[in-house]
Amino acid sequence: MWTSNLTERARVSPTAPSSHRSWAWPVVIEQMLGTAVGLVNTYIVGHLGAAAFLLVEPLLRLFTTEPAVIAQGPQAVRGTALIEPPLAWYFVFSGALRGAGDTRFVLLAQGASIWPVRLPLAFRLGLTFNMGLGGV
Repeated sequence: MWTSNLTERARVSPTAPSSHRSWAWPVVIEQMLGTAVGLVNTYIVGHLGAAAFLLVEPLLRLFTTEPAVIAQGPQAVRGTALIEPPLAWYFVFSGALRGAGDTRFVLLAQGASIWPVRLPLAFRLGLTFNMGLGGV
């Protein structure tokens, strides 16, 4: 067969690496770089979330001068700032699953979290319990 012939040629080739470990180094380096990029991104998103949490009033004043928006805005911005680091990890994991070809699980997980959980919870907290924008 052609594949066995190719395998035999690779075994006796003078240009073949002396050990299989040398083939693994590019993979190891790629994984280490990917981990480093993920940690740096988490660090950046965490610090941006902390800055948004602490500097919410000046941040809102950049976009509006409406007193009602500035009064209700801190609750929404602080809630969003707390969610940012876990949301960044969700994007990483769902992107990894999509890259591996598993788009069905990501679709089902999104559908299971949005429709039966988040939407009714936002409705209940915002309107039923009169928590307003912070509840939503």
